[in-house]
Amino acid sequence: MGLVVKFLSEPHAGEEITIGDDKDVVTFGRAIDADIGFPPDLDVVSRDHFRLQRELGIYKFVISREKPVFANGRAILDGEELDKVTTIQLSGPTGPRLRIERIDGAQGNMPKTRVLARGQDIGDFAQQTQAGGRRLRNALALAALAIAVVAAGVYYLNKDVQTTAGQVAETQGRVAQVSQDVATTQSQVADISREVAALNQKVPSMEEAVQGLGKKTDLAALIRENKESVYLVAVMSPMGEWIGRGTAWAVQMPDGTRALATNSHVAEMFDQIGHELPADAYMVAIQPKGPDYKRLKVVKVKLHPGYLAFQKILMDMMEKRKELKVRSFNFILGYDVALLFVEDPSQVAQPLKLAPPESYNALIAGQEAYLIGHPAEGTPGTDWMRPEPNSQAGIITGLTSFFLTRGSDAENQLVQHSLAGAGGASGSPIFNAKGEVVALHSAGSFKFLEMPGQDQPVRVDAGARIQYAQRVDMLRELIDGAADARLADYQKMWADEANAFLRTPDQLLATWVQLFREMAEPNPGIDKVGDFAAPMDVYNEKLKAKVALFKIKVEAPGNYLFVARSSDGRNILANAYDAATGETIAIGQGGGPVSFPSPLPKFDGPREVLIAVVDDVPPPKAGEPEQPPATAVMEAWHGQLKGK
Repeated sequence: MGLVVKFLSEPHAGEEITIGDDKDVVTFGRAIDADIGFPPDLDVVSRDHFRLQRELGIYKFVISREKPVFANGRAILDGEELDKVTTIQLSGPTGPRLRIERIDGAQGNMPKTRVLARGQDIGDFAQQTQAGGRRLRNALALAALAIAVVAAGVYYLNKDVQTTAGQVAETQGRVAQVSQDVATTQSQVADISREVAALNQKVPSMEEAVQGLGKKTDLAALIRENKESVYLVAVMSPMGEWIGRGTAWAVQMPDGTRALATNSHVAEMFDQIGHELPADAYMVAIQPKGPDYKRLKVVKVKLHPGYLAFQKILMDMMEKRKELKVRSFNFILGYDVALLFVEDPSQVAQPLKLAPPESYNALIAGQEAYLIGHPAEGTPGTDWMRPEPNSQAGIITGLTSFFLTRGSDAENQLVQHSLAGAGGASGSPIFNAKGEVVALHSAGSFKFLEMPGQDQPVRVDAGARIQYAQRVDMLRELIDGAADARLADYQKMWADEANAFLRTPDQLLATWVQLFREMAEPNPGIDKVGDFAAPMDVYNEKLKAKVALFKIKVEAPGNYLFVARSSDGRNILANAYDAATGETIAIGQGGGPVSFPSPLPKFDGPREVLIAVVDDVPPPKAGEPEQPPATAVMEAWHGQLKGK
C-alpha cells in the first residue's frame, strides 16, 4: 500500500509525490527531512505538522491539537483512518491544500477487517493508565466534534391540517359515544373526561381544530408575511467575498429589543475570526428587502450552554468507544441554537412568532411544516448582496432525543423532517400551519462523492429525505435567560441516555476476545488456555489495595491475552509478571470493570505467568463501612498475531 500526494495550492500546485509501500510513517511539514515538505517561510505549517502512520494495512492520521488538519471543512481526529481519496487543508482557510490518494496493494479475496485501534497489539486499543491507575482519560479536541457526522445545511417544510383533521374526526366520534353513555354511568363520564384532558394536551384547541377542517394553509401568505425577517448571515472578507454563511431570523428579547436567532455552529464563526478565520473578516446579517438590502454588523453572539456541554458528553462516549466500552452509536449535535446581537438592534425587522409549549409539544409525524432560508451549497443560490430567501414545504417525519431515541416531551427536542435543502440553510426557521416557529433547521443526511474535475468530494443528499432541526423551546430558554439554570437537568438526562450504550462487563470481555480472534492468524486461530476466578481479598501494602493473584502456566509459543473482569462491575486494574524473574511483562489497562495486560505478551516457550488483579475501589471514608471483596474472573487465550 502506497500513497500519491498532490499539491492543490501554491507554491507547489500540481506537483505529485509518490510514497512507496516500504514506508510505514509519512511526515508532512517544513522540516528538511519531511517526506512531504513545505517552504521554510510558509509559517502556517509547522516543522512536523502531522503524520500518516500505517498500521494493520491502513493509514491513520497522527495529529496534534495545536496543529489542526481539516477535511471537507471539519477538523480531522487524531487516529482517524485515511479514506481512499482525501482532500485536506493545513491550519485553516489560508493553509495549503493537498489531495492524498491511497494506492492499495493486492489483498486477495479476503474482506478487510475493521480494526478499532492504533496498532497490531491489543494494548494499542486502550489508553495508558494515569499514575495511580484510577482512570483513563484522553479528551478529544472539542473542535473535532464540528465533525463529520452532522454538517449544517438542510431545509424543511410540512403539512399539518389533514393529520389534525383525522385526529379531530376520531375525537368527535368518541365524544358522540360518550354522550350516549353519560346517562347510564357517571364513572364512564369521568373516564372520558380524563381522555379528553389528555387529548387537549396534544391538540391545543378542539374548537380551533374543528374550525380548521377543510382549510388549506396559505403558504404564499405565510412566506410573504415572514420572509423579510429571515436574514442571510455571512462572514465576509475585506475583498467583499463571503467565507461562510447561514440563515438567521428576527426575535424579540424580554427587554423589548431585537436580536437574530440561528444555530450555534453558525454563530461560533464569529468567535473563529482571528483564529480559524482571517482577523480582518467580519460577520453581517443582510435583510432580503430591496432596494437597500439593509446590512447589520454582528457585534456579539450567545450560544446555548448545552451546545458545548453536550459535545463533552459525546467526547467521553467517543473515548469509551476507543476503549470498546460502549457499543456503536449515532447522534446529532444538540442545543445548536444561538443569538446574534447587532450594532443597532432597532434596525432588526419584525420578530417572528415563537410556538408556545402547547404547539411544539403537540408536534407529531405527518404534520405540515414550512421553511424559509438561504440555501446555497450545490445550487446557484442567491446574490448575497441582494438575497432572496428560498421556501420549502414538507412534513415532520419524527421526534426523538439527540441520541435518536424516543423519550418524553422534554427529551424529544430533535425534530426530524423532510424539508429539502443545502448548506446555508442552517438556522432557518421552520413554521407550523399557524405560522409559529417550531424549530430551527440544523443538519442534514449527506454522503460524499468523488466527482470528475472536483478537487474535493461533493456532498450530496443521502436520499432518505430525513433532515434535522432543533426544537424551539431551547431558543426560548436562551432568550429568557433560563438556559444556564436548565443545564444541570439536561446533563443528568444525557448521562442517563449515554449509559444505555455501555457494554456490560461480560460483553466487554467478549469484545476483547473477539478482537484478539480478528487480529490472530486464522489458522489455527485462538484457543482458550483456561478460566480462573479468585476473590480480591489479599491486601498489598505497596499498592494500598486488595488484589487477586493468578498463576497461569504458559505452554505453547505465541501471543497471549489475559483478560479479567470484576464480579460486581467495580473498577479493576491488572499487572502481569514473569514468575521466574519477577519482571513486569505488561502494565494493566483499567478504568473500568474489565482489565487486560497490554500490549499482548509473546512467549517463545513454557513459563509461569503471575497475574495480579487490583481492586480499584477507593478506600472508604471515615465512618463508612468497608465494601466486601469482589471476585476477579480471568480468561486466558493463546494465538499468533498476524505478521508477528
